[in-house]
Amino acid sequence: MAGLVLRGGRIWTGDPGRPWARALAIQDGRILAVGEDREVLERLASRRGTLDLEGHLVVPGLWDSHLHLYELAMARRQICLAGARCRDELLDRIRAAALSRPGKGPLLGWGWTSSDWVDRRLPDRHEIDRALGGDRPALFLRSDLHSGLASSQALRQAGYLDPPPRIEGGAVEVGPDGLASGLVLEMALGPLRASFPPPGGQEIREALVEALAWLHTLGITALCDQRLKDQPEGPLCREALASLQREGRLATRVVSNLTLHDLKGPLPVLAGEFLRLGHVKLFADGSLGSLTARMFEPYLGQPSNRGIWLTDPRGLARDFARASARGMPLSVHAIGDEAVRLCLDLFEGLPRRGPLAPHRLEHAQTLVEEDLGRLACLGVVASMQPTHLLDDLELADSALGPRTRLLYRFRSLLEAGTTLAFGSDAPVADPCPFLGLHAAVHRQRPDRMDRGAWNPSERIPLQEALRAYTSGPALASGLGHRLGRLTPGMQADLVVLDGDLFDRAEHGQRLDTVRPLLTVVGGKVVFRGGS
Repeated sequence: MAGLVLRGGRIWTGDPGRPWARALAIQDGRILAVGEDREVLERLASRRGTLDLEGHLVVPGLWDSHLHLYELAMARRQICLAGARCRDELLDRIRAAALSRPGKGPLLGWGWTSSDWVDRRLPDRHEIDRALGGDRPALFLRSDLHSGLASSQALRQAGYLDPPPRIEGGAVEVGPDGLASGLVLEMALGPLRASFPPPGGQEIREALVEALAWLHTLGITALCDQRLKDQPEGPLCREALASLQREGRLATRVVSNLTLHDLKGPLPVLAGEFLRLGHVKLFADGSLGSLTARMFEPYLGQPSNRGIWLTDPRGLARDFARASARGMPLSVHAIGDEAVRLCLDLFEGLPRRGPLAPHRLEHAQTLVEEDLGRLACLGVVASMQPTHLLDDLELADSALGPRTRLLYRFRSLLEAGTTLAFGSDAPVADPCPFLGLHAAVHRQRPDRMDRGAWNPSERIPLQEALRAYTSGPALASGLGHRLGRLTPGMQADLVVLDGDLFDRAEHGQRLDTVRPLLTVVGGKVVFRGGS
């Protein structure tokens, strides 16, 4: 592969021993040399092309350590309901979508949230039916994918309408008439979603190509593809990605997680530069947005609600043991403080994994003081999503009150020695890593910076937030020896940016508007933006 020298920039290497450089050389997809312009150019420029960075900031390729790739790819082809500001606007969006896609065919949508609505009442199935203009199967998932609103026909075809069944780890809400209201929670979503026809293989492949190309425009060069509980998307996604890799069309490094069901037979063989096997995904509880995260204390105003166990504690202990017996690292969804405590107790009973991919706690949104230091002691990575903080501000204040001090404890975890791996949980949240960096550094929405940081003691410096988007996820995936830093011998994954994140952070400015000018994976340019 032809070599390349990048010179004349501000290169943040991510290497604590030499964090800054002005030039780097790439050969055969790897970093060959890093240093000052003259130091690199005198030795190497005569044998390589040279790109003048014109002072722009360069950082290692950015990871998304928690992204639902199949869901993201397919959601981009569905009805987007994000940003609906009230119940009526949500219904208006559904009505417009039904008119734009006439007929009786199924409708799927995603992205709504009522967290910041003044009136948080949700539409029922009757209102949804009227918006659809008739009897039509439709399902509209909340932004966190932990609840959804369904039409009468969708409920009927899933056997949920009359009478709604009891489902362990989930619920079908009942209306005043004793029938399903239209709101479906957690594990009850599985059979409902399965009642809709799945997309074909070619559609999945093309949707993935489009989604991965879009992620390149955001500087994302690698991701950890997470699974949903009891959903069939994992094998569908892996098969499509393997096909793309064989065709030479996969240019993003994907670490693909498994479900417990995948352990019933031989493990999938994922070989190649861009597709690797990850962790086994398990689930403890629900989500904060749906008020189903499992808490030690009830949510404010709901004295009987401490959240839901998606997997009951005994079952989760069996799942831990089963995955560990296969030698697999665990990636466990836990959001509420009681769920986090249970998982840490279970991790304590597992063998340490040494230099292999460590166990991970996904989200870890709520941590009581007694548990803060346990992740580092156990060698468990905190895989967190800073953008959720921006989404949760009002809801957390109203649902938890003073207990919000326990949420998103980035600085406390770092000070305890925990490895942080940041991601987005897309399509649950915006996958833009610069929005995530903004959330971690400023802890406030970009459009209301004048209000000051939310729980400011948990802000972290930009370089630590960048590590959580680069070397942290690489370490969490067992690839810290190859990815995450711009040092000799590492894979040449990097991003050239149109704005200086460090200067903006120092001056308290927004970070979310920065964008890549160039995204490089394995020494190849996969995205080139405007100047």
